[in-house]
Amino acid sequence: MNLFNINPQNKEEVKTSKQAEVKKEIKYIKSERKIAGLRLYEYNEITREIKEATYIKTDFILDFTKADPARDFLSKFKVKINPSCKYIQAINIKNALKKIDR
Repeated sequence: MNLFNINPQNKEEVKTSKQAEVKKEIKYIKSERKIAGLRLYEYNEITREIKEATYIKTDFILDFTKADPARDFLSKFKVKINPSCKYIQAINIKNALKKIDR
């Protein structure tokens, strides 16, 4: 008696397939300088959600023998890019929404 109804004569061949890797590309549109007093907001086009963008901090140590010791250290901030988002500089969220509508 076969409990699971497995019949050795009715074996089906198991096919394995490898999925092709999809290459995601981020298209470069433009770069902007950070304007003092403005914040950077990211607007997700799919969910229509707006929030403040996140940054990745990178530190550099400069080795100048004649330079001022206080200026030997430099920090740069890079935006963490999400593929389905637009980035807008604005004073606040209300102002950013106005810029998106334009």
